[in-house]
Amino acid sequence: MPDTLSPQELHNMDRDIPRFRIFGPDETVSNRLDAVFEATDRSWMADTLPPDTNTLLSVVDHCLRSRHYVNVIVAGKQPALQYLDMEAALKHCTAGIGIWAWASNDRGSEPDVVMACAGDVPTLETLAVVHVLRHHAPDLKIRVINVVDLMKLQPQEEHPHGLPDRDFDILFTPDKPIIFAYHGYPWLIHRLTTHGQDLPEIRNWKWSETPGQPNGIDERETRS
Repeated sequence: MPDTLSPQELHNMDRDIPRFRIFGPDETVSNRLDAVFEATDRSWMADTLPPDTNTLLSVVDHCLRSRHYVNVIVAGKQPALQYLDMEAALKHCTAGIGIWAWASNDRGSEPDVVMACAGDVPTLETLAVVHVLRHHAPDLKIRVINVVDLMKLQPQEEHPHGLPDRDFDILFTPDKPIIFAYHGYPWLIHRLTTHGQDLPEIRNWKWSETPGQPNGIDERETRS
């Protein structure tokens, strides 16, 4: 056996007894993984962040039924609020992303700001912020968008779950400021939302674990 094998050669050797898996980032060419796809198709990853129990049940049911996907479910273990009944949860999870009209006050018109969130705690934080804003700035038109499937943020040509540019603009608008609550790397949201046009500024919260903060959220959070 040679000292070094290309990814393609490794996969060909593993074809008869498939035990070898390659996990790679999105930059398949720069990481020299493009040769692998000459030997095999890729399996897509689905990264889901249900905001409450009913959406979690819907997501788990979908993941258990799916095939040829790597499913990642991000969910908390603490008691949390329930936002959607089961029927609404199924509809929301099937779409993977959607406007929460009951939490918004733009009433189908152009909002002044888009408050987006992905994950249980970020959703709670976003709804709390919206409550405060509606109290202190009642004329501010706010649109709340909840994201269950992060891959919905990608362009359609980049991922089978991705949105066409037109649908993305309908949700997020082409030119309104977006504040995105997500407990992860801010650059991930920026990279997923590249839809071939100049997007409005997207702001994320940075957070770090601090002694005395039970949820690991720093009181001195700064926006990226």
